[in-house]
Amino acid sequence: MTRPEPLTPAALYRRCDPDQFRFATTEELAESDKIIGQARAMTAVRFGVGMRRKGYNLFALGPSETLRHTIVREYLEGVAAEAPVPPDWCYVHNFADPRRPKALKLPPDRATRLSDAMNALIDELRVALRATFEGEEYRTRRQMIESAFRHQQENSLEAIQEAARAKNIALMRTPAGLIFAPTRDGEVLSPEDFNKLPKEEQDRIKADVEALQKELQDSLQKMPIWEKELREKIRDLNREVTKYAVGHLIGGLRDANRDLPQVTAYLDAVERDIVDNALDFLRSPMPQEGTEQPSSAALSLDSDQPPSFRRYRVNVIVDQSRAKGAPVI
Repeated sequence: MTRPEPLTPAALYRRCDPDQFRFATTEELAESDKIIGQARAMTAVRFGVGMRRKGYNLFALGPSETLRHTIVREYLEGVAAEAPVPPDWCYVHNFADPRRPKALKLPPDRATRLSDAMNALIDELRVALRATFEGEEYRTRRQMIESAFRHQQENSLEAIQEAARAKNIALMRTPAGLIFAPTRDGEVLSPEDFNKLPKEEQDRIKADVEALQKELQDSLQKMPIWEKELREKIRDLNREVTKYAVGHLIGGLRDANRDLPQVTAYLDAVERDIVDNALDFLRSPMPQEGTEQPSSAALSLDSDQPPSFRRYRVNVIVDQSRAKGAPVI
């Protein structure tokens, strides 16, 4: 075997000419953001990250001293910083099927804003609806409806009373209800006096009372129908004033989300539900002034709104309000 030749000192040393550099020490140099010595690996990473399809994965293999995890993460963070911020996600109540809440996909920073706006809307409605239903205009309109119903009842009974008086019969209220009794000279006849009357007159009075009793029964049977009509008219009045108050307050929120059809559809459903359940707002205690609403991003359940109002909350699941670019997980 031929013995190798020993290396000369010149072969073991490569001299670097310091005159080619424009700095005294490396402290004067700006920090480089480029990966040094991993050209092929970085080419593969760039190629793999550029494949925007599901089902493709990258695996960085190598000794730990190559800092493969740090290198790949730093590259991904740089790429992600230039990528669009992903959407917000939130759940809202499904008024058509409460067992199946609806998931809304919203642009970044819109879910929390929607949640806060809904909390504020409900608190405003609790004050506005109470003021509306306690206002003079509403009370006047309701009193007119109720007064018309009472007059209808009174007129019906008064017509029967007039018919009875014409036949010397009185309509009287007793603990057992309304009854008819024969009169003479404006005074009710006692049973003894009635029995002293001629039989023909007794038969006539009995026939008149029977006819009046049937007329009274017909009138009383109409009372439930009139009461139902009264309730319907009051319900229509309540819906009218509620819709006006709700539409006025929710209109601004709807205008702010015109670019999101799914949100405006949700607000339409909220408006319909509030109009149908206005009494919930009247029964609830007034919101405390100065009460700070909890952060909506935390799915809070400890605001001062009654539990029945939880169906109006927007539950934020993903909040990207502080995100810059795409996340690196």
